[in-house]
Amino acid sequence: MFLKKVLILFLTAAAMIAAYFIQEFLKKKINPRKSFGHFILFMLVNLAVIFVLIFLLTLFLFQFRNFFFKP
Repeated sequence: MFLKKVLILFLTAAAMIAAYFIQEFLKKKINPRKSFGHFILFMLVNLAVIFVLIFLLTLFLFQFRNFFFKP
């Protein structure tokens, strides 16, 4: 049971690290300080990336719910 909790924690940390590196990549590519339009695009893409990462993590946990949450 303890290893399942650690695995969920590891998956969450991996999603956070992926979000950080994607955000840094987008910051270099879009350059949100260039103009207000670039800033809005940067924010929208960041929101989409976070939504997709949360969706994938939730989908993964839902697909393997019997493994993670079975008593």
